[in-house]
Amino acid sequence: MDTHGLFVTPWWDGVPSHGFPRSRIYDTVIRGNEFHRLGFRTDLDDPIGVKFQFADRLRFEDNYVHDVAHNGVQFPIRLWLPS
Repeated sequence: MDTHGLFVTPWWDGVPSHGFPRSRIYDTVIRGNEFHRLGFRTDLDDPIGVKFQFADRLRFEDNYVHDVAHNGVQFPIRLWLPS
């Protein structure tokens, strides 16, 4: 694949924001897959193989991720601290 093997990122107005109680990605299971040869021709500056942004209760197990141009798998989160 030229870019991502799997890219799951919900988006809403004001993301990320305190007013949204939970991510739109929840109770998800990704199991027993192979992701390979990813991100070598992407137009983006972050050729990531698999990315889950703002995930809640995600299970990513028994997957094989290899031959990725940059990061294999990313689980970025944003922590909100009280002001």
